[in-house]
Amino acid sequence: MLNSNENKSDRREIAENLNELARELVEYSFQKEAYQGHKAVENYLVAYTIEKARWLQYVDDEQLIVENPQNENAYIGIAVHHAKSLHFLDKLNVFVKVLADSCATVGEQQHFYHARPNLHNYGRNWRLPGDGYYDLIIRIEVPEEKRKEMLEDDLPNENVEVTFPHVLIQTGHHIS
Repeated sequence: MLNSNENKSDRREIAENLNELARELVEYSFQKEAYQGHKAVENYLVAYTIEKARWLQYVDDEQLIVENPQNENAYIGIAVHHAKSLHFLDKLNVFVKVLADSCATVGEQQHFYHARPNLHNYGRNWRLPGDGYYDLIIRIEVPEEKRKEMLEDDLPNENVEVTFPHVLIQTGHHIS
């Protein structure tokens, strides 16, 4: 039987090993170009990925939603990690505003959590005018029930905004 100090030491070592594994997983994802860009803001590491519009499955208002792309031509995924431990942060409200190169707003949508093997993110299919450069403005809101947990994890419990300017998005359609 381990005494209390040995038990704490073992738990601390296990936690450090898990943190290292999480860090390696995120670094692997970055290396495999899963994310096209990332920024540290406050104690968050926020990243984005751009893909072709795709089949989606997520939960909204406790309802399972399954969507196939209709007129959408791009998928924008946003990952939010703790900047120190690199753990993915779930149960946040993530909103994305897309601005065209002309600074005209294309739209703003809430992104929903998608659990994908080795790549969790908040994502959504978008209908964009065509290939080109866009600004992505990501707003992260912490729901009331998550605020205490965020403070315990040394994370801001206030809304945070991060901008990724001049992001090249290829939709396969040319802007006329």
